[in-house]
Amino acid sequence: MKNELKIKNILLINGVDNSLIIIRAERTMVPEIVKILNKNGVGTIHGIIDILSLKASIPDITLNEEEPAGNRKKFVSNRISIEEIKKNIEDSSKLSFDFFIFIFLSALVAGVGLILNSSTIIIASMILSPLMSPILGVSFGIVIKDVRMVKIGFLEQILGFLISIGTGILLGLIALIILTPPIITTEMLARGFPNLFDLIVAVCSGIAVGIGISGSIKTSLIGVAIAVALMPPAVNIGLAIIYNDPLLSLGSLILLFTNIIAINICALIVFKLKKITSVRKAYIFWEGTKALPDHINNV
Repeated sequence: MKNELKIKNILLINGVDNSLIIIRAERTMVPEIVKILNKNGVGTIHGIIDILSLKASIPDITLNEEEPAGNRKKFVSNRISIEEIKKNIEDSSKLSFDFFIFIFLSALVAGVGLILNSSTIIIASMILSPLMSPILGVSFGIVIKDVRMVKIGFLEQILGFLISIGTGILLGLIALIILTPPIITTEMLARGFPNLFDLIVAVCSGIAVGIGISGSIKTSLIGVAIAVALMPPAVNIGLAIIYNDPLLSLGSLILLFTNIIAINICALIVFKLKKITSVRKAYIFWEGTKALPDHINNV
């Protein structure tokens, strides 16, 4: 492994019953390290692989590593490990009380923004929206062939959009009572039938999501980008129904589905470019932790 990955900091601690390998490396090198360990049976036949994130290191890790040959050729496919990505998505895409509360709150704020014709309030709803997680769950689940992740992602999306539409209907009924008569605002009209610019937003969102979750650069703006394309039109469907404008409601529904498809496809393409494949699983005869065989001890 030292020769193949040009990593100097590999520490092997041999115990009576178990052995411990400590490897300090950049996050983008983790996939190759895991691949080599898996090839030798670690994590699949015996042993456990724990991937730990370092906030800082003294001296800098890069001072103790040589750049592997051909690394520049892998510039596009550089990413963190599949196991890390999967864990991050699973942790943020669990069906929970918090998820539904944030969906309701973001839909509520988006609906108020649409009714009051306030783009500022609508932007606030985008920050609250947790719709990034189910989108990633579906796209990433398809790539790694995880049926369970895909099902949970679809379920979260459906429930999230139903809550959003229901919130729009509720706010529409309140508007009928408070506002006489309620007026279809320009912000509501902007969430009608999709056009080229709506598609551009959805495409950018999908690309940003794919790169953000698989790379080392993290930003909350990715979630905002997803919300831009999904939350307002979802709420607008319910509002337009109560405002007695079925054509606008239909347009918002088509816009919503168009954006979902575009985002998922773009995220899938990014995952493919990042060379993300199915996660290796432990064999049914996994032997647990034990003393490492000789070919591992000689890494």
